[in-house]
Amino acid sequence: MKIKTGVFRRPYFPQYRAGILLAGALFLLASCDKIEDPSARLDFTFSMTGHEVAWDAAEKETNTGFSLESGTLVLENIEFDGRREQGATDVYFISDFASPMVISLDQNPGEAVFTFDIPQGVYHMIEITLHIGTQQLPALVMEGSFRRAASGPVPIRYEYAPKDQIRIRANPAKGTKNIVFTRDTDSRASIMIDTESLMQLINYGMVVYAQVSQVEGEDVLLIDTQKNPGIYNSISSRLKTAFILEID
Repeated sequence: MKIKTGVFRRPYFPQYRAGILLAGALFLLASCDKIEDPSARLDFTFSMTGHEVAWDAAEKETNTGFSLESGTLVLENIEFDGRREQGATDVYFISDFASPMVISLDQNPGEAVFTFDIPQGVYHMIEITLHIGTQQLPALVMEGSFRRAASGPVPIRYEYAPKDQIRIRANPAKGTKNIVFTRDTDSRASIMIDTESLMQLINYGMVVYAQVSQVEGEDVLLIDTQKNPGIYNSISSRLKTAFILEID
């Protein structure tokens, strides 16, 4: 029994054209039948929402706030798992990048970071798994602003260091049940981090008593396993549910 390779094209990296190429991708299909379907283009974009939690003077007799506005995600590789309608071969692959991609989350959400060719057809389920972080690079960094009474705003840096895997199930376009890829129409997979969801467990006490550190002579609110671990754990515990994938 031979396992055939699926339909795959070397991805297109607009901003990494010179430095990042996709190494030979590994394919493991759910069937031993060769996929003969023409391929459709699927562009991947990445972004994050900006969000602030705040307590005004009337509520807490202070002016305290905490926001996350920008960030970077380190992507080591990505898995695609697509289940097609009955009678069509399911599609699965994992691709290893020649070097990790450092993806800006505050770029234009419509700008493709990379592109795959996916066998066309009707998919009733698609899951994407992001392999994030390396031994040298933190998986996710988010930055924003922090303020509290009697002091001016200072920068925030949240750093999620460990290598991890984020599995996300795709939401089809509004009003549709399935996801349809056709070779005549480019599709887009939009991966977004919902910071409002990330910050749901942040409360007034955590923020008002947060410890500010000195970094190169400047005040910075660092949030990691060592600095402000309460805030770090509250954000990190929601990380895997805060990623949203929409395909249209």
